[in-house]
Amino acid sequence: MVDDALAKFLSEAVSLGVELSKEQTEAIQVVNPDGKMHVPSIKMDFDYFKQMDYYTGKLELQPLIDTQFIDYAVQQLGPYK
Repeated sequence: MVDDALAKFLSEAVSLGVELSKEQTEAIQVVNPDGKMHVPSIKMDFDYFKQMDYYTGKLELQPLIDTQFIDYAVQQLGPYK
């Protein structure tokens, strides 16, 4: 049941991605198997929230992104195969 919902969501996301510009389409990534964040996609979302005035604070995105934990885990475990 969850797999069906996920498949439907992914199908709709891909259809939407086709309508987006090339730059935006490149920013769409569902899940990295090593758990790494797709920073361009996060930045695109953050910029959208600011543009729409959903977020009006002074907080910047970059200081919030800390990849030390996942980098260490991948270093210890190796990349997903």
